[in-house]
Amino acid sequence: MNVQRICWRQSLCQLTPSCRRNISQAAAGATAKARQAPARRGGLFEVPRLWDAESFAYAQANGVHNRNEEGDSRKGLFTARGFNIAYTSYQDKMIKGFNQRIAERGIEGSIKDIVVQTARNPAEASLFNHASMAFNNHFFFEGITLRPTDEIPAKLKSALEKDFGSIDNLKAEMLAMAGAMFGPGFVWLVRAREANNSFKLLATYLAGSPLAGAHNRRQPIDMNTQNVAAAQAAGGLEGLSRAQFSEQHTVPQNSVGAFGKLSVDTRMLAYGGVNVTPCLCVSTWEHTYMYDWAYNKMQFLERWWNFIDWNRVHQISDVETDRSRFQRR
Repeated sequence: MNVQRICWRQSLCQLTPSCRRNISQAAAGATAKARQAPARRGGLFEVPRLWDAESFAYAQANGVHNRNEEGDSRKGLFTARGFNIAYTSYQDKMIKGFNQRIAERGIEGSIKDIVVQTARNPAEASLFNHASMAFNNHFFFEGITLRPTDEIPAKLKSALEKDFGSIDNLKAEMLAMAGAMFGPGFVWLVRAREANNSFKLLATYLAGSPLAGAHNRRQPIDMNTQNVAAAQAAGGLEGLSRAQFSEQHTVPQNSVGAFGKLSVDTRMLAYGGVNVTPCLCVSTWEHTYMYDWAYNKMQFLERWWNFIDWNRVHQISDVETDRSRFQRR
């Protein structure tokens, strides 16, 4: 079994250091044993394979035909080409950009950790964007199953019905929220770590993150697009360095990339973040659906609902655990 298959099965969409390959080992033609060694400073993240060859062959055989021609009852969610654009190629681009930036900075940690660490640092907006998009896009695809079923684990179904009234209500609300987003982002089903551990829906825009400590971004200016030296020479940025500027408290110029107006609960905007567990998400980025679905965004969303991996949602949400475990003490 190769390291790529190991990494996606081991984590809940966290591209952890175990997924990384040491640069010097790769250059020397590392052995399988060496590739599995703990990552060190300067290591690279890789794009995990989501499905094995047999499963992907099934997807190709039962996938979208003739670009979702009307009346084709055999339609799946993605063609092989559509999947390559939406996941393989895009994820590779994000990971390469991420690797370049962590190599320049000597940063270590999982992608999830780096998302949280850089969210409130204006000087690291580009690193945050690449890390967060790699996390979000991978999470979206890990929530998809190639063999869809209408069956939802009993305890998960009961918990969702308690919080949304019915599964149909959850579907209607989540798809309506995604359809109403006038721009790219993600709609998330999360479980709040509160006294009642309720399920909620929220929307994040662009590379915005639902992770506690990350969604309340402080990046009104992308410092990667600013010529800091020139600005300082002209008397801008109050003569501060990148590091000094990143410590200044600023008022965001817009809320794009944080929590937008489509978020279900505006209380989630409170400083310090909200402790939630992401359980499921759907992407509204156009690269996700345009190749196979053109401008039929709602058709894509309807089809996506049929391919949700409810067993994975059940596992992540931990509904089998007594709710009192998560109550605040």
